[in-house]
Amino acid sequence: MAATVSAVPVQTDDDALTICAISLLAGMPANVLHEGLGHAATALLTGTRSGVLSTVAWSSDVDTRLVAAGGTLANLAAGAVFWIALRSAKSASARLRFFLLMSLAFNLFTGTGYFFSSGVTNFGDWAVVIADLPSHWLWRTLLTLAGIAAYYGAVLVVGIGLVRYVGVPKNEQRRLKRLTFLPYVSAILLACTGDS
Repeated sequence: MAATVSAVPVQTDDDALTICAISLLAGMPANVLHEGLGHAATALLTGTRSGVLSTVAWSSDVDTRLVAAGGTLANLAAGAVFWIALRSAKSASARLRFFLLMSLAFNLFTGTGYFFSSGVTNFGDWAVVIADLPSHWLWRTLLTLAGIAAYYGAVLVVGIGLVRYVGVPKNEQRRLKRLTFLPYVSAILLACTGDS
């Protein structure tokens, strides 16, 4: 998975099935954190008596702005936790470090991507958060701009993680692409499977 980090030699063969499996295992908790902890737990803690939880949504009779924002906030908080864990796992195996990095990535991309997508489409969690606010177009514009900046920051963090903590040299562009493309495809397949 990686060359060396902190003088810990690791394997350099990037098995596609292993990369996909690790990516799937990292993607599932990001979804559960978003829907389960972020939306459902927030709703239950703020007065909702029951609701329906699926892989793609939480719905109940009481869906407040806080409940709508809860999914993104849970993902961003989890991203911070996985970043700390990754930084602390310098002597762990390359596979564990890759899992932590992919967990960080899926949580950050889900969290930051919602700002952008809700700003552009006026649909989704953050569209609910800004609904009925004065100067709605301004809020949508701010969400879109914040989403672009935050998503770009997430891309940089994941890139730094691949190089610094997983140990993939910057000059190995083919490996960097493989270690980002396969998780991306895995996440798409996971989302499609969970949604069906």
